[in-house]
This record gives sequence, structure tokens and C-alpha cells, in this order.
Amino acid sequence: MVKPQSGPPLGRPLVVLVADEEQGIRELLRDYLAEMDIHTLCAGDGAEALVLLNQHAVDLVLIDLDLPTVTATEVFAKAVAQKPELRKRFIFMGAASTPLSRTEHGCPLINKPFRLEDLTRTILSLCAPGSAHTKSLANGSV
Repeated sequence: MVKPQSGPPLGRPLVVLVADEEQGIRELLRDYLAEMDIHTLCAGDGAEALVLLNQHAVDLVLIDLDLPTVTATEVFAKAVAQKPELRKRFIFMGAASTPLSRTEHGCPLINKPFRLEDLTRTILSLCAPGSAHTKSLANGSV
């Protein structure tokens, strides 16, 4: 089980919100994360992401920079205002032409298309080292 960097162990599977307008990407990430026993919530736009963030205890957010309705930056700002512990729990996804490796908020940025191994490494960087689940991810046993 993956645990967050700070605070007590969750005692439950990690919950990740995937927010991307492309259904194929949402489904790919949902299926991939499920192989790692990570529960995934999916949103097709920023407004839906905010609703899910308000309704569920989310540990990590994978969010596309080009979301319709409400931007990724607005989702980040509203989420952190309500749940400050999410400040370092966002992973932004952007076009390969985005010249950054981290966003203006200090959160990781993964350029699309990305390798799933790179996503796993980024998730690991935001999760507590040493948990059994984190060790299995690091060993590639997914």
C-alpha cells in the first residue's frame, strides 16, 4: 500500500484523481494504476475534478494542463485552498512542447506522450519511501 510522505499511514489504498479530457488517457491510467492496487477516480474536465475532490479523500492528482471548463491551475488553487495537504500532491501532464519539468507551483510536470515507468517514478517521488507497496513499485513488480 502506498502511503503519503507526511502524516500517519493511510490504512487504505492510495486514491488518485486523473483529470484529462481524453477518455483514452483516463482509461489507460485507470487500468495501469489499478494494477498497482491504486484506486482511481476519473474526471473529463476541471469542473468534474473539483466535484470529485470535494466528494472524496484524494491522495494524489494527475491533471492535464489543458482541461476544459476549469483550468488545471484553477483546480490546483481551489483544491489547495480547501485541502492544503494536496499542495505537493499534484502531477501536471502537458504537451511535449512544454519546456518545463516542474510547474510554477513546484509540482512535477510529465510531458505527453510519457512512459508509464516515468509516471511510476513520479508517483514514487511523492509517496513515502519504505512502504511495501512503494518497494513493489520500485522493483517493477506491477
